[in-house]
Amino acid sequence: MNRAGGEESPQSFIVIDSMNSHGALTVQSADTRATYHVVDYADTEARERLASLTEGAQVRMSVSRAGVRANVWTAKKVVTGSAEPTTARA
Repeated sequence: MNRAGGEESPQSFIVIDSMNSHGALTVQSADTRATYHVVDYADTEARERLASLTEGAQVRMSVSRAGVRANVWTAKKVVTGSAEPTTARA
């Protein structure tokens, strides 16, 4: 199992940095406060949903590693997204 649930049930994340011009965004686990750099997407719909979110928004999704040596992730099963700001950092 991946740290953020991998192919399992979606977890809650908070957008730290919205999607940049290279298609990458940074999220933080709402449960563990671990940071994830999302650089790949399961499909166009997942990418579009995440691209619409701004800093502080909350989203439920599952992620899996996109590489073996770096902290880069693929977003899968993007279930919900909220534009409501959420306190992200402790």
